[in-house]
Amino acid sequence: ACAMYEFVSVSHPDEIKDRKKQGRLRQHAIRNGIQRSRADRAKKDGVFVPVGIDGKANQTTKRSPDAVALTKAPSLSLMDPFDTLCGCPERLRKLMRHPSAKQAGEPIFCVEDSGKPFFQGMETIFRGALTDPSLFHALSLVLSLAANNNLPNVEVLQHRGELLNGIRVNIKGLDGAPQVSTLTAMLLLIGYEYRIDGANCGTIATHIQGVQTMMKLCKERNVVLIDEVQRALFWQDLLSCLMAGTPRFLSHKDFSDFKNPTAINQLQRWEVPSGLIKSISQWPSEFAVVLQDLNALCWLVDSQCDPEKDVIELFPVDDNQANLESRLVDLLIECRRAPDETDPWYEACILGAYICTYKLSTGIWMGCYIPEVCIHQIFRVITQVPRDSQYESAPDILKWLLFVCGGMTDRRNLRQQIATLIREMFPDPSEDADLEWDTLRNTLTSFIWCKRTMEKRISLFWNEVYAEASNVCKPENNTTLTGRRK
Repeated sequence: ACAMYEFVSVSHPDEIKDRKKQGRLRQHAIRNGIQRSRADRAKKDGVFVPVGIDGKANQTTKRSPDAVALTKAPSLSLMDPFDTLCGCPERLRKLMRHPSAKQAGEPIFCVEDSGKPFFQGMETIFRGALTDPSLFHALSLVLSLAANNNLPNVEVLQHRGELLNGIRVNIKGLDGAPQVSTLTAMLLLIGYEYRIDGANCGTIATHIQGVQTMMKLCKERNVVLIDEVQRALFWQDLLSCLMAGTPRFLSHKDFSDFKNPTAINQLQRWEVPSGLIKSISQWPSEFAVVLQDLNALCWLVDSQCDPEKDVIELFPVDDNQANLESRLVDLLIECRRAPDETDPWYEACILGAYICTYKLSTGIWMGCYIPEVCIHQIFRVITQVPRDSQYESAPDILKWLLFVCGGMTDRRNLRQQIATLIREMFPDPSEDADLEWDTLRNTLTSFIWCKRTMEKRISLFWNEVYAEASNVCKPENNTTLTGRRK
């Protein structure tokens, strides 16, 4: 520190003008200036990379191998610029941008094209709530599972362990009502559990009951829960029953929004689809009532919806879907738990009706995963159907089921498997593609049929099945299909 200063003693003001003293002062100032410039250059060397310019070639010379790469500066676009999250935010961002992320969070959240999660009606959950370790690991859990084709790996199991520990800590330290982020994390955990193979029904049921208990605790302490959390629990309860066979804890009758199918005019008498009339007498009467309501809802969608707009923009079809899907799952439970051997056609038709209901409007969801689960269950049931079926309409029921399965799924390998099966069971007999499509369409419309949501998809799938068709098929919705027939 002493070297920074030069003390000059003078006894008279004129002495400061002495040439020797002036020289010493100048030398000291120059020496300090050089030292400061060296220190500044040393600092800059860590930030800037010096690049030489070859004047003749007008090109930059090669970088020195000793040059150090610039360190990336914090970005405003980073998910966690202040390091507040419990895990790697960039890994979570990558998972959100994975193609499988769009179907990973149904019915709790979806991921937009930008890679940002969207909680339906629960936007406040995402604002700062990821600092809760349980929700961070819950999101990472379901996204990493979807990215790995719904097969658990080390990353998935690590997030599952951290999630269970986080939920345990949150519940143990509960002073007041539970946080919404904790409830959401538990709902996501339930979704993970019924998606994996060998799902444990007892564990899923315990977690559903746990969420119910926490919601009751909120009511006892006068904490108003947003409706979307309650609806999310209803859907997780329904889907876990559909996919894993857990018992139902909630019913559509518990919710005023979808206690009754409000969009359907109950004063008007709706008919059971004609293709199922011969079989319906052998099945429970409640299924006929559900089919009548579904037939009415399909007619409503076809007659009142603008083809250019989403159904849900025009009237709340999602509440009616919830009502019908819940009633169908209740029938499915009764069918599977019946002491006597049930008719496999009945179970397959319940699942086919569920797919048709679900696809009336997928809302913010991609609508891929749940139909595929139903399709696999239909295939399992079809293998149990005896060849000498007691119903005359059995071949037509099978045809309707197969074309619904193939047309309403987006997974290419599954479509190809169904197309191969159709070609084996229903070889292409006609030379006129237009006539053949009309015949098939007339058969399909005698069952559950919504022109707006089904005709285009199934007609495209029909063309995939008989790809050799040479004529042009034009369904009524002006969808043009081309192909070649030998």
